[in-house]
Amino acid sequence: MPIKLSYVFFWIALIAVGARAQTGSTSNPGAESMPQWEVLHSIEDFGGLNAYAEENAALPAAPANRVIFLGDSITELWGKTSPFFPGEPYLNRGIGGQTTAQMLIRFRQDVIDLKPAVVIIQGGLADIAGFTGPSSLVEIENNLRSMAELASFNNISPILVEAPPPADYPGRTGPEPVTQIVALNKWVAQYCASSH
Repeated sequence: MPIKLSYVFFWIALIAVGARAQTGSTSNPGAESMPQWEVLHSIEDFGGLNAYAEENAALPAAPANRVIFLGDSITELWGKTSPFFPGEPYLNRGIGGQTTAQMLIRFRQDVIDLKPAVVIIQGGLADIAGFTGPSSLVEIENNLRSMAELASFNNISPILVEAPPPADYPGRTGPEPVTQIVALNKWVAQYCASSH
């Protein structure tokens, strides 16, 4: 069953969430002039199924202690500047700017099919930022709950991570995003406690 895990990241959420758009990693012509959420929403591979497909296909059989980190840019950028748990069977499956709906689309391919013992799920900031359009807290919570339940059903221990607070989002400033993150983190803690 899911448990709560809080940790500190070295990236400012604003920089991390914006990293994917800055790399120009889209095949959409004219994307430079589009708001970031429109770029991410219009990508041909909406769920990001192609991002790790080749890596997944080349993996050996899962060792008993395989761990998958699933998330957005905070997860993706972790390990880009230094080795990601060298020598350990831990896989980084983060995609910058992804919402929980997009993570749910690729959950089978990037988690269940890889047969890990544990999946660490970090998401919700891109939803709150509105990168693929408006998302309510209930929608984010339902996506996180669905991933945790899918993991548990497949004998994978899910760990839900609370969202770190950003200073701001492009196009969304002021107290509203912070209020939503606080509410989401409260839900994560309550859900984890109630589901043991």
